[in-house]
Amino acid sequence: MENNDIILQHMHSLHLILADEVKRICEKHNIRYFMIAGTLLGAVRHKGFIPWDDDMDFGMLRNDYDKFVSVCAAEIDENKFYLQTDKKDKYYTFNFAKLRLCGTKVIESFSFDVQTNQGIYIDIFPIDNLADGKTAARLQCKKFWFYRSLLWIRCGYGSGEVKKKTSYKIARFISRFFSIEYLKKRKLKIITKYKNKDTRYVVTSDGTYGLKKETLEKAWLNNLKNYDFEDRQYPGIADYDTYLTYFYGDYMQLPSVDKRNHHGRLEVDFGSY
Repeated sequence: MENNDIILQHMHSLHLILADEVKRICEKHNIRYFMIAGTLLGAVRHKGFIPWDDDMDFGMLRNDYDKFVSVCAAEIDENKFYLQTDKKDKYYTFNFAKLRLCGTKVIESFSFDVQTNQGIYIDIFPIDNLADGKTAARLQCKKFWFYRSLLWIRCGYGSGEVKKKTSYKIARFISRFFSIEYLKKRKLKIITKYKNKDTRYVVTSDGTYGLKKETLEKAWLNNLKNYDFEDRQYPGIADYDTYLTYFYGDYMQLPSVDKRNHHGRLEVDFGSY
């Protein structure tokens, strides 16, 4: 077995520890959560992890997400877990939470020189309501993208190659006129503008595939069911075929080796695990 395969298998075992903690908290507090993206694809196609994947993704509608973040303050063992959010970690810029395993480390190219907690993690994404009407929804997404991009750059995110680009340098100069706190507040206000309205579409605003692709009909998320995942079960979108076809096309067909993505891992430290 190649060294990278051994590392991935070890990472997967730690991801399950984190996923079990999310499951425990959500079931205790009646919080609705579900597998999304490659994690749901893995459940359907592989009955567990996609062999080359290096994280897990769960989604929650915004009100459930806010409740999850709130109850975690009292629920998680802070000697073992760290719930990373942009409110808790100054230089963490994302619109979703990472549950990290204390005493471990995974360094990725996009954030290798950013001063944040970098323990092995899984992602918990809030899914937000979009404005009804194409023009209003497009404007909402563009505003969010603008402030999020400035925030990323303000905090030093981006690969080495990206940082060499003139556009990055210009944006870095502009970002200095805004505080990190202001940029975080602006992007959150924009993306949660319709939090208490019943809209047709929702968006996973910091999802892998971009704002346009990550915009879904809210009805897709109405029904959940449990899926086998390794030797466990986690809930996922019941109509997996519609969801997975939308993102991946012929999702049962394995991609070529050159398209088997990971997060640009530069270093992994399993600590005492």
